[in-house]
Order: sequence, then C-alpha cells, then structure tokens
Amino acid sequence: MNENTDMAFLKEFAAGKHTPGDILPSGLGTLLSARIMAVDLDALTIEMEFEAGAEMVHGGGVVAGGQLGSMMDLAMGLVAQPKLPKGKTPATVSMNTDFHRPCRPGKYRCRGEVTRLGRSVIFTKAQLYNDEDKLSATATSILMVVDMA
Repeated sequence: MNENTDMAFLKEFAAGKHTPGDILPSGLGTLLSARIMAVDLDALTIEMEFEAGAEMVHGGGVVAGGQLGSMMDLAMGLVAQPKLPKGKTPATVSMNTDFHRPCRPGKYRCRGEVTRLGRSVIFTKAQLYNDEDKLSATATSILMVVDMA
C-alpha cells in the first residue's frame, strides 16, 4: 500500500472534493459511520461525527467504552496524518480515555487536534460530545510515526 486511504480522503475533503457528512471509506470509517465535518490542515484540528448503533451497546444498555474510544482514536490519528511524509502513517502507542457520562446509541461529535508534532512521535487530544452537546468522553494519545504496511 503506497498511500493511506484515510489521508487521501482527508486531503480531498480539505480541497473541497467531498462535502461534510460523507462517510470515510475505510473499514473503520464505515463501521463507525465516521463523517468529517470540518478540518484545518494548518492548525491540525478536525471535527467529525459518528453514529453509535445498537450493535455497539453492551447488556447494560450503554455504548461500550471501546467503541467510543475508537471514535476518538480515529479522529486523533486522522488529524495527525497530513504532516507526515509519504509512506508513513501514525500508530497509537498509548491512549488515555476518561468517560464523563453513560453514552446511549445515537450521534456523537468529536473534535481532535494535534498538541505537539515531532518527527517520530505525535501528541494528540480529543473531546467527544453526545447529541445533546454534552461532553461524554475525552482522550489523549501518543502516536508513533511508522512505515505503512
């Protein structure tokens, strides 16, 4: 694989070739109904929307934390990609997540940003909001720059 398909989509979005709400075409993007709503490639920030369906709910009736973490992980990894050299991709080394309230199936909005960009390590953070615009979860991550598979 020569190019990260998520990065290609992100660059096309920034160039106006996709409209807000188009689903990210990768497998994870499709699974999470991930939609880029806005991106600033200079500030390295991204706004995304996700859909947590009934298949993401555990027996207690709330969305599994891993699913919510995947939403934030995708946003943080995606926003880190534009500054990477061709043939490189970010890989999550460490991710710390805090959940602020029980999350029910529905739409979620996520804001991701790069807080520090190094040559081999990238620091990011994300906030996840429910459909009532209440902060539901936050995360920070350390990403390692690696060769694409």
